Amino acid sequence: MIEYIKWVEAMFSGISPYTHEQAIAAVRSFMDKHGRFDYLSPEPLSFLGQGDVIGQLPFYYVNAKNERRKLDSYGMLLSNTCDAENDEFILFSPLLPLSSYADYKQGTINIATVKANCYTSLLYIPDFPLDDYVVDLSIANAFSREMITRLLGIGTIRKRSSLSLKGFYFFLSKLTVHLMRPEAAAASDQRGSLAS
Repeated sequence: MIEYIKWVEAMFSGISPYTHEQAIAAVRSFMDKHGRFDYLSPEPLSFLGQGDVIGQLPFYYVNAKNERRKLDSYGMLLSNTCDAENDEFILFSPLLPLSSYADYKQGTINIATVKANCYTSLLYIPDFPLDDYVVDLSIANAFSREMITRLLGIGTIRKRSSLSLKGFYFFLSKLTVHLMRPEAAAASDQRGSLAS
């Protein structure tokens, strides 16, 4: 967790050193008092909650050769809990086994760095049963909420886990870093100033 906080500071250069040190001190204090973080709830939630792991689901993406590829995988719910109760479609990202993910990326990722959560698009949760998987936030598919609810109800798919409150806030921080971190200076320069 300390490595992750340092990495977030580097991503959001506007975070003051004082805030950074406070965050690290808070994590150390928590770890001293309570041991490690529990990212997952002891039991899955009874409703669709943001961060729930559900599956198996069919994920599709198009590779660099314009070929459509399919992954059958558990998925983590990206949509807000309220949206998961009301919207027609809800978003999921796939969970991929760490071992095959390293092969899939042809050695361009470092497993220790994945486990330290230092890749913007990858979410690693070190709690069983998710500790052998990585969530690839760069792949997101929309699924019918009604279909997901119906398949859960009849047992065709199942909810594998839900996030604890600490795990949920960690998940939100990863989504924020992945999707809303500040742009590089060159991209900002091309967009122009906010005052324009």
